[in-house]
Amino acid sequence: MCISFTYAQMPVQTQKVSFDDTYQMEIILQLAGNVEIIATDRDNIVVTYPEFVTLETMKNGDILTVKPMLWSKHMVDQESLALNCKFETPMDLSLAVRTVSGNVQVFGIRGKLDLHTQTGYIRLHETTGQHYVRI
Repeated sequence: MCISFTYAQMPVQTQKVSFDDTYQMEIILQLAGNVEIIATDRDNIVVTYPEFVTLETMKNGDILTVKPMLWSKHMVDQESLALNCKFETPMDLSLAVRTVSGNVQVFGIRGKLDLHTQTGYIRLHETTGQHYVRI
């Protein structure tokens, strides 16, 4: 059972990212926000995130780094600053997730997991492989 962090009242956008030659994805959230990662049978990565955010991606060898970033530093409504993001990825992908403040949920991933949140919880559902969790 998946419970999505993406809230219905917040406008969102979706972006597909190529999975070619990618064995590890690193997700870095520098503001408060929740991360939900769901394993799929797709051969690409689909990211759903708030429309006030831009998605910065960088590939270094076989590692894909994804940083959701605010496009405006002048956001007035602090509640809307939560960078709640959902990632749909191939199930054999290894993941490193870093959040400042927020929850991390991972569903069905079989690769190595390195998960860190300064405040929040981390939940693993039907995952296998090595897990390194820091809260």
